[in-house]
Formats: sequence, structure tokens, C-alpha cells
Amino acid sequence: DAETFELLMEQFPHWCHDVEGLSARTEPDGRELRQNGLEQGAATKPQDLPDWVERALLRPISDPTGWDVMTGNSKVAVLYRGIFVQEFEAQGIWGIEGSIDVDPKRFKPRLNRESFVASEFEPQVMELLQGCHPAILEAMVSPLKRALDEGALAKWHARRWASLWLAIPRSAEYASATGEWDAVFSRLPAFEARGHDDWETVSLGDIERMGHDIYVAPMADEESPNTVEAAVRLLYSMGKPVVRGLRREDHWLQNVSMPYGTTADLIIHAFADRIPKLVTVSNVAEELLGKIAKVAPLFSGPPSVDLVKLGRDTAPVLRLQGGLLVNIDHKAGISVLEETLQKNGGHPSLIACVARHAPDQLQDTAEMLLDSPEELEILSPLRRRFVKNKISK
Repeated sequence: DAETFELLMEQFPHWCHDVEGLSARTEPDGRELRQNGLEQGAATKPQDLPDWVERALLRPISDPTGWDVMTGNSKVAVLYRGIFVQEFEAQGIWGIEGSIDVDPKRFKPRLNRESFVASEFEPQVMELLQGCHPAILEAMVSPLKRALDEGALAKWHARRWASLWLAIPRSAEYASATGEWDAVFSRLPAFEARGHDDWETVSLGDIERMGHDIYVAPMADEESPNTVEAAVRLLYSMGKPVVRGLRREDHWLQNVSMPYGTTADLIIHAFADRIPKLVTVSNVAEELLGKIAKVAPLFSGPPSVDLVKLGRDTAPVLRLQGGLLVNIDHKAGISVLEETLQKNGGHPSLIACVARHAPDQLQDTAEMLLDSPEELEILSPLRRRFVKNKISK
């Protein structure tokens, strides 16, 4: 009856998939009934099909603007001599669409179409799709390039690009596809570089043009020690290139298992031959800060306490392995120093001053000074005057 027919049309709008030469229309209105697949572009025909497949026409998702809703799963139509019987969802294999026409000798139609692909055949379907996946990803590069040239993906943000690049498998069977994707991503934003006022998005090509000794900073959402943050600012002030990676987008391609967690991990491990002088800031932060010119020593120690100038945005007190640095560019650092000179009670007085003026650095300060010498290091009037003269310049 008409009501059932309309319901079936709504639930199954494409009765057939990829059947060349087949056309259809509804009666009595003569409306064209389009099949699915053929009009969406050339499909990849897998070689060496298993005996349970009569024909397979698989293609990359045809329109890159449709990539906006990719979850990381692929949906492929299972056909019986061109007749749609089931949609198979492949978990974690992304970017594929098309159809698989099963061999009637191996599959017998059932009244319950939902179970047409029985559970024992699911691993075989997955194996087929996995075998086609490298070629599918390689074929996706051409529509991606076209979409870029036409500006169709201009609204994509850097984390979206980072997610797409991170999703590319890096195993040997994907080597050809990986090379194609990497060439495209040499000009796409998937990183950030330290700029004058803030971090700016950059591409792999931009990073390669920075030259040698490129420093990799922690992620924006990563809680880092004050020493690492100070080292990042110091490196930028020295004119050294500092970059950081991006994480995947939270709710896009979420079902894909990605070989690397961030684009920083990607370039460090997969591009060591192309960018040989990548240095992780957290590995050299203390060494860099230990070499900075000291304005004046406060306590000779051990542990030593030295006065430095590291800019107003750097923490007022920094803990290194051998001692403390008091940043007198910071307002709280000046307050700590002035009160310490006034009390003149050695290392213990510094703890109280930090507690009052820089409480965020109290734990580091206290842990460093717990083993301070029993004999107080009292500063002479001449020494205090010398320190005051240094900070007043």
C-alpha cells in the first residue's frame, strides 16, 4: 500500500547501488528513483577479492566538505546482485564509502535483512576494507587538494587539520599514502610558533624553513614547571625558533586509533630525518636557565640564590637543581628581595618572604632551602648596598 511504500522509501532511499545501466522511476508520477554510488565518482576496484565477494566498488568519501562529520567509522553497502540488503559499519577505518556485492553461492538471503552479514563474516568484511584502506587514503588526496584550491575548507581550524594528519597510519603498507598526505600537509597549519605577542599557527614547511636548533615547547593545555615556561620565553628573547604541537579535535574522528597523540610527537618521531635539530625544551630548561647572566648573588649557599632578569611574565622565583633564581623583573620578585634584605636572616628569612609575596612558589622554595646551612648567612651593610645598587640600575 502507499503508506508502506513511502515508509520504505524513507528508510531505504537507495534500492540499488553501483549497478551500471540500471534506471528506475516511480509510478504513477514518473519520478526518477536514483540508485546510490555511481554518480559519486570513480571507485577503487580491489584486486584479489576473496571468494565470498562477487564485486567490490569502494571509493574515498567523495566530497571533502562532507568530511566535517567523519567519526572515524566507514559505512559500506552490502548488496545481493545489486540489491541493497545491509549497511556495514567498519569501526576505526575511516574515509571509505561504496558497496560490496556478495556471491550468492556463499550468502543466502534471509528475511531478517539486519543479520544478512552474519557474525562469522564480519571479520572477513573488515579484512577486505583494511586491505583497501591504504589505496583509499591515497585517493583522498586529490579531492583534498581541489578543496584547498577552491577554498572549500577555509573555515577549518588548526586542530581540525592536526587531527586529520594524525589519523594517517604510519605502517609500511601505508607508506605511499603517507607520502602523499605529508606533501599536502607541508603547507597546512598543524603547529603553533611563538610570536611577538602570542602563539601563531604555522605549517610543517614553515618549521623546516626555520633552520636548525628548533625548540619544541609543551602543549598549550599541558601544565608545565615554571622553569620550562621561563626557558620558552628566554629562547624567544634570544631569537630562537620555538614551536609546539596540537592535539586532535575532541569529537571528530574520535573512533580512529592515532599513532601519535600530538603533532609535536609526530615530527619528533616521524620527521627526525627532515628536521634533525629538534630540541625538547623540557629536556634543556634547567641548563639554559643555569647559563643566564646573573645580576648579583644574594646567598652563596649551598643552595645558592641568585638575582636574574627574566621578564615580567616569568615567575618571581624559579627552582633549579643547584639553587634558586629570583626574577627581579617581576614585581613580586622585587618585593621578595627587598624584604629579605631588610630582615637579613639568611635562607630561612627568604622562605617567609616568598610565602608573603610569591605564595605559588613557596613549595619549591621551602623544599630547596630545607637543607640550608645551620649558620645563617648574614649580609654585611656593604653587601646589601651592593645588591640594592644592582637592582636599581
